[in-house]
Amino acid sequence: MDGACTNFFPTNFLQIQHIHFLSDHIGALFLKEEYSDVALLVDGQRFDAHRVILAARSDYFRALLFGGMREMGLREIELKDTPLAAFKYLLRYIYTGQMSLGSLKDELVLEILGLAHQYGFQDLEAAVSDHLRAVLSVRNVCLVYDTATLYQVREERCTCERCCSNLSLISSSVG
Repeated sequence: MDGACTNFFPTNFLQIQHIHFLSDHIGALFLKEEYSDVALLVDGQRFDAHRVILAARSDYFRALLFGGMREMGLREIELKDTPLAAFKYLLRYIYTGQMSLGSLKDELVLEILGLAHQYGFQDLEAAVSDHLRAVLSVRNVCLVYDTATLYQVREERCTCERCCSNLSLISSSVG
């Protein structure tokens, strides 16, 4: 009789998966002053943030906020050489793990790639690189190549070089 009671519930009840709730709750903190303990200043604009979330998502922010650097005790931290529009997308990504690149201009996507590289978001850097390879064209190949070279994104650079090589073959066969 005891064995019958233990087998009554299906095994899928043995593990609870509420990751989407966690993601939703952390995402709800995005740009909220409530519970924030640090402000990031980018181009004069203030972004309320949460040290623990920033540190959990990025080694760069972990070192900046908890690694003994002078910024550790500051309430406001200025992020220099950080493009404002790209930073807004990055900060939303930090809190939600989501970013839609489809409607963004190439220049903005490349700035996001630069920030992902600068702040150590390797998964985002890889995803943005995949997107850029998918939308690579004659119009943007030089810009993408220059950015890939700057951030040492080898696969992106090789794709651009192959694209240019193919364009060279096409133009020589047409002429």
